[in-house]
Amino acid sequence: MHGLVSEPVELAGLPVTSALQTVVDCCRVLDLRHAVVLADSSLRAGVLYPDLMAYLHQATGHGSNRLHRLAELVNPLSESAGESLVVCFLDEFGFPHCQQQVWVESGGRRYRPDFMWPEYMIILEFDGNIKYAGANREQVFGQQNEREAWLRARGYNVVRTNWHEVVYRPQLLAEKLKQAFAAAGVYL
Repeated sequence: MHGLVSEPVELAGLPVTSALQTVVDCCRVLDLRHAVVLADSSLRAGVLYPDLMAYLHQATGHGSNRLHRLAELVNPLSESAGESLVVCFLDEFGFPHCQQQVWVESGGRRYRPDFMWPEYMIILEFDGNIKYAGANREQVFGQQNEREAWLRARGYNVVRTNWHEVVYRPQLLAEKLKQAFAAAGVYL
């Protein structure tokens, strides 16, 4: 096994590796986008961020360059596979570093956008399917519109995206974000 760090243990008569070791081994062979999704997901499932980062940074052998690159993109603040893909998109298209899941507060209200460039007053929201599952869609859309209006009233330029754009039409998303940056006086 390539750079195996932990010894397999037996579970129900089968040899298995730890969740951390399994994630690292898979990420050695996955393309970067899938590796980011898997690594971020593992953090939501209980793998500890410092442990994962140590494995990624110390990796040697087959796929180690991929793991070192992965360490730059893994983020425990990504709350879904979609948000992990947005992180990859932002990196691939060379957008400036942003903050994730930062609270915006005013007048007794507070919202937590997915991605934000506070210095440019730009917010990027990923609309995944999870927030709509089992919910009253009209109510969810109403709350979303209210939240967006509140943010815009405070001077934020809110850009929305979804699975289709991130996966199949990244150029369209890139153009939308470039327009938001241009409105802030930053030309990318």
